[in-house]
Formats: sequence, C-alpha cells, structure tokens
Amino acid sequence: MRLEIEYKDNTLDKDFGNWLIKIITSSIKSNLNEKKLGQLDKYIEDNFTHLFKKPITSKDIIYAGLKELVCDDDSSKLIIKISTNKFMQGLDRVRIETLCRLINYGNSSVKGYPIFTDTFNQVALNIKLYVDKYLREKS
Repeated sequence: MRLEIEYKDNTLDKDFGNWLIKIITSSIKSNLNEKKLGQLDKYIEDNFTHLFKKPITSKDIIYAGLKELVCDDDSSKLIIKISTNKFMQGLDRVRIETLCRLINYGNSSVKGYPIFTDTFNQVALNIKLYVDKYLREKS
C-alpha cells in the first residue's frame, strides 16, 4: 500500500508529498463507509480485542494509519506510505501498517475494504491535476 509519484527536474519535493498526504487523509475520511466495515469490525473483535486495553474498530485503525502516512523522497520519485515502525496504541506487537493492510486487503477469513488502495489509485490517476493545483497554491 503505497503511492509512488515519479518526477523529473526537481519539480516536486517532500512539501508536495506532505500536501498530498493532507488531500489523501481528507479524501479517506470523507469517503469512509462505516457500514462496509461491519465484518472487519467483527473479525477484529474476535481476534485482536483481547490484546488491547479497550475495544478498537476498523475506523480506529484507518485513522491511526492516516496519522502515520509519511512521504519519502527517492531522488526521482516520491513515495507515500504508512510508516512501518509505528505500533497501534496499547499494543506493542502489531504495527499500524499491518492492521491497515488487513483492513485494505482482508485475508482468507474476512473480505477487505480497499480504502487505501482506492484512494491511492484515484490520486495516481489524477496526479497532474494535483500537481497543477499544488503549484498554483504555492506561487
């Protein structure tokens, strides 16, 4: 689960990536359909709640993932992803990114809700519009 944006001539930088993270976060929050999370919530309750001090939901996990979106600059591309070294609050053995993958892709026992993949794909399809908007706002 990552968004890679290739660029040339130093036209984009981490400031653009961080700006885009705000757009992604807003998009995911506004498009989140909690009714579609029911099976995932039940799966998490049955398999993970005993590990937490308080019950957590799929929405809690998605929001934790949004707080941990980071942008890496690899000289020719920006990479937006969920940090791989952050753990879910109250649980020091399961990474937020791992739980977000469960939400996004599911597993053999539960169907995923691909909110991260869908949003990253939408941004990738419209990246020129986002770049243009960012450059207009920046100038």
